[in-house]
Amino acid sequence: MQHRPCSWVPARGPKGLGRDDRYGRSANCHPASHASGIGFPGGQGMTGGAGSGSARARRKSASVEAMPHGPAATEPVASLRITAEEEDEGLPKYANRSVERALDILVFLHEYRRPARITDICKGTGLSPGTAYRLLAVLVGRRFAYKNSITRRYSLGFETFYIGATSRAMRMTSGRAHPLLVQLARDVGASVFFGAQAGSQVVLLDRVLGREETGRVAARIGTYVDAHATAIGKVLLAWQRDSETREVFRERGLEAHTLKTITTVPSLIAELQRVRARGWAVDDGEFRPGMFGIAVPIISLRDEVNLAIWMVHAGGAPDEAETLDRVRRAEAVAKAISDYRPVV
Repeated sequence: MQHRPCSWVPARGPKGLGRDDRYGRSANCHPASHASGIGFPGGQGMTGGAGSGSARARRKSASVEAMPHGPAATEPVASLRITAEEEDEGLPKYANRSVERALDILVFLHEYRRPARITDICKGTGLSPGTAYRLLAVLVGRRFAYKNSITRRYSLGFETFYIGATSRAMRMTSGRAHPLLVQLARDVGASVFFGAQAGSQVVLLDRVLGREETGRVAARIGTYVDAHATAIGKVLLAWQRDSETREVFRERGLEAHTLKTITTVPSLIAELQRVRARGWAVDDGEFRPGMFGIAVPIISLRDEVNLAIWMVHAGGAPDEAETLDRVRRAEAVAKAISDYRPVV
């Protein structure tokens, strides 16, 4: 497989940092991210443009460039060099039990095929509860594992999308969900996204451009968007406790993307109450000026909501009849996805 050259396409990660901030590489270096996206109205990508992620990335880049160079700066690297013999032998002297145990947990979550309790993980890996808890805390923090705060069960997180596409949500997207999203985009004439909650953000797992939206509303698969500023984020937040929402935004805050963005937790809680009452969410110029979105939840067979569908178009809000028609069509697709396979 030939990969195209990497370019600067920041994808939002934790606390507004771009993926380049976290991994020191461009977000579209990974083959899975090569489904190219172009941008939102005004020619700006969903994760770049007016958002602060790019600015923070530039500041970080500037700080890196300001670091001292020369023998003093590079001297520690020499101590990390290995011989060809050590490389051929598989580096047994560098074995790390913590890394091995964390990988054991990821393999177990992949093979278990359903959300696992901590006791299941301990039984399957032979780890003690204390060790398992500590390693899972790191994996959840880095999004390689996901913890349902209600059921307290664990499953693979969406960072696995970048290194193997092994989570159930990924397989569902490439299998059953994608053809349904294609048909929905044709029916409503809007771009359609499929995403999952990741803390205060939403990771976009799949997208289909609407017939009228090519070149106007697009985003790269794997992009993170702020939950408080988007319909898909609000509909996912609405299905968790208000106390959890307050905790999620306690340290991070609510970034203002436009003049319409909700920027206080009390205002967000009030909006989530309205979302719960009607069962779907909207964003009207809150994430990008001149962009309107509608989102519906994908409710699992266990009445849990971790995934959602987001319909986006450039322009103002449709009339009430068209809005309700789009909601009805999206809810039918959401039910078809949920009925096909339990959503984790």
